Amino acid sequence: MTNGTKISGFLLMGFSENHHLQLLHALLFLVMYLLALTSNTIIITITTLDQHLQSPMYYFLKQLSLLDLSFVSVTVPQSIGNSLTGNGYISYGQCMLQVFFFTSLAWAEVAILTVMSYDRYAAICFPLHYELIMDPRTCKRAVVAVWVSGGISGILYTTATFSITFCKAKVIHQFFCDVPQIVKLSCSHDYLAVIAVDVLIAVAALACFITIALSYLHIFSTVLRIPSAEGRSKVFSTCLPHLFVVSFFLSTSICAYLKPTSDYSTALDTLLSLFYTVIPPTLNPVIYSMRNEVMKGAIQKLMLGVDKLAYNPSSSAVGPWPEGLRLGSPPQALTGRPKAQRQWGGESTQASRQEMLPKLCLVTNHKRKSTHPRFPPYQARCQNRVENCRRADVEDKTPDQLNEYH
Repeated sequence: MTNGTKISGFLLMGFSENHHLQLLHALLFLVMYLLALTSNTIIITITTLDQHLQSPMYYFLKQLSLLDLSFVSVTVPQSIGNSLTGNGYISYGQCMLQVFFFTSLAWAEVAILTVMSYDRYAAICFPLHYELIMDPRTCKRAVVAVWVSGGISGILYTTATFSITFCKAKVIHQFFCDVPQIVKLSCSHDYLAVIAVDVLIAVAALACFITIALSYLHIFSTVLRIPSAEGRSKVFSTCLPHLFVVSFFLSTSICAYLKPTSDYSTALDTLLSLFYTVIPPTLNPVIYSMRNEVMKGAIQKLMLGVDKLAYNPSSSAVGPWPEGLRLGSPPQALTGRPKAQRQWGGESTQASRQEMLPKLCLVTNHKRKSTHPRFPPYQARCQNRVENCRRADVEDKTPDQLNEYH
């Protein structure tokens, strides 16, 4: 312990000083890291290469996977190396970089989850205005804001943390440079700047959580109005895990950063750090993607060359939502005509349908004289819009009236 004050860097104690437990820790972390690395890389690859997965939902999902991949790579590889070598030393500069990237990516992850919840809210509650609300420029600006806000958070934490005067042994009872553990090394009151940053970030995180909760509350209220029990259960089984992950990540990180500091480390500190550093990046790909039939179909198509029926590009706008809530689908209350009359181009061949579809979309847009953006380029979604507009009882209505009618 006395040597801790003489080293220029810090000493990470990890989970245990027992060599066998260190090897076990390294093995477990390696397995979780490889799972997170593989799943997030697959998502980034298919959302980049597959032209059917270019809607806002998958654009934000790719950003989340990129953040998860970066976030878990900041702390876990260093911890695995320390456990295998039995040497927990980390230099002052490495610790500073770790604090910056860890806090930056942690806040960026909260921000992107908030944006994703708003995207689902717009897709479900305002399907006819979705392209207008989440146009490409808005999506790009949202992503830029996510990364910039993360960088600001990292700068604030790094500046406040390393302005502290360290007068105790530079021993950190954690497997990475955790800000609360670094604050314990101060013996004066110059750590108040860190507390101020903690409070600021906690308030912002609480605002994000309220936004997410309100978005899903509106989604649930909309879903409860649809008659299909299967559709309701599908949405609930998708949304509830999302809420659980967000609540889990925010509650554990806020608890760890706002918990009163003490001169000794507890098992709770280590457990909380696992909950907000390793588990979320590993679970997010499973909860947000692997339960999505469209994503699973795209993965099978990419790796095996198999084009499953579940791989339906028409659902790419809003993900695994019920048929009655898909973007551009006609409201169930307006589908009173016989199915044979509602089918688009009933007597036409499939080839003639493909030729007529762009013309129908153009004619419909022209006749409606709307300031809203043109119909989506995806043919299946455009087909639904055209069917809706060709109906005699709604053909003269504006997009706003249609949305209100729905």
